[in-house]
Amino acid sequence: MKKFKKIAALIHLWLGLISGVIITIVAFTGCIYVFEEELFNFFHQGIVYTKAVGKPLPLYILEEKAQKALPADENFNRVEVKSDQYAYVFSASKANKKAKSIFYLGQVAYNKDVYIDQFSGKVLGVIDLKHEFFSIVRLIHQYLLFKKPIGSLIVGSSVLLFLVIIITGFIIWLPKKLKNIRQRLTVKWNARFKRLNWDLHSTFGFYVIPFALVIVITGLVWSFKWWELGIYKSLGTAKKPKLLREYVQSPAEHKTRLASNLALNTLIRLNKGNYKAILLNYPEEKKQV
Repeated sequence: MKKFKKIAALIHLWLGLISGVIITIVAFTGCIYVFEEELFNFFHQGIVYTKAVGKPLPLYILEEKAQKALPADENFNRVEVKSDQYAYVFSASKANKKAKSIFYLGQVAYNKDVYIDQFSGKVLGVIDLKHEFFSIVRLIHQYLLFKKPIGSLIVGSSVLLFLVIIITGFIIWLPKKLKNIRQRLTVKWNARFKRLNWDLHSTFGFYVIPFALVIVITGLVWSFKWWELGIYKSLGTAKKPKLLREYVQSPAEHKTRLASNLALNTLIRLNKGNYKAILLNYPEEKKQV
């Protein structure tokens, strides 16, 4: 057991040194991004919030205004609708498929959000998400600003190493005798610095193990498909379930400028106000008949 603990200690130490910097960056940016919506709305109150005056304008009118707020070579492909106190958000994004850069931002041709007051039709503001603070924070958190295949592998591998660190840390923490467990659960505050430092690390490390495991297990889903599938299998599902229903177009439907307005009004009516956000995605080819 003594030799086993010594091996665990070596693994714990060196893996900590190797992955520590990346884990710290990922954890720090994750803590910031958790409050992304609240902080963004606070610092952009002038464009996020609206005052309900009458009924919202037809969606096709707002679409025209959103398109005029963008350069001629950029097209919106999504609209987000929340309650009446929030502005409509038209999103325009396109990948740069010819980019050879290994960094994520090089893969993005444009990524913008246009905020429009749905009652007056006024364009409240345009946010360039390619360089917006919280977008950068999220990209650092997920990919370290590298393009997805590279960044995902680096972050995911570091988190896997962190999982090993948690396990080996628990092995090191285990007391030789059960009667000494109380000592491992408390900090000796009047001890010398070296002992105090050890107590702080091992004791608080033990208490955060359950939370760290939840973060690691759920976080790895974003990096590795095999891990995600393993989670589903462990929960009794053979394959990843479909969370979206496939939309089947009716033969009677036509692609007119009223189609999106009809779709939005139908969704609002069917949900009877019981929704946080409604997202409508537009086809790449906007052909009208």
